[in-house]
Amino acid sequence: MLRIIITSLLMVNAIFWGIYPPSDGSPHALIIRYLGLNYKPTEIFHLLLGTIFYIVAVLISQQQSIQHLWF
Repeated sequence: MLRIIITSLLMVNAIFWGIYPPSDGSPHALIIRYLGLNYKPTEIFHLLLGTIFYIVAVLISQQQSIQHLWF
């Protein structure tokens, strides 16, 4: 059950960071400003972060199959 919740959160994160377009009024910019960071993420950063979240989510969701194949 916990694996499903973690995978779901990572997938939502992948969609949020990978698909949502970066702009000054986007939720990404609001979160970064709220945290007090002086950084403007580029489109490549968004795509890379979304891809990383997606790959981690797939690895967690398929953990039993991967363990069966490798060990």
